Amino acid sequence: MADASRYEDLVARLCSGLRHRRMYFSAHPEVQAAAGELRVLLAEGGREFFFLGAAQGRLVHEGRFLIGSTVLGRRLVELLERLRCGGLLFRSGVETTEVVALFDVAAGLNAPTASLE
Repeated sequence: MADASRYEDLVARLCSGLRHRRMYFSAHPEVQAAAGELRVLLAEGGREFFFLGAAQGRLVHEGRFLIGSTVLGRRLVELLERLRCGGLLFRSGVETTEVVALFDVAAGLNAPTASLE
């Protein structure tokens, strides 16, 4: 799979999981499936880490704006802004439970955090 296509798939799975978690509980099959699919895509990437950032209201990877992903990932950009962080760093061995924990945080965050702590 080409890198650009893989990045689009990663963003799509991440956004899907965030959306499903807002509608369902953590153990719901849709939430678990999205987390598992994201975990597999990260492992298949062949890299130890994957960083997805936000700058100027758009998603960024390796210093380049991800145009298609930004349209799809508008809520993801908003989440990063609410977290007051520049992005998310995933390791290739991330566990499904860790991805679901991210979905849980996102589902409960309705306003900007005071700090990352």
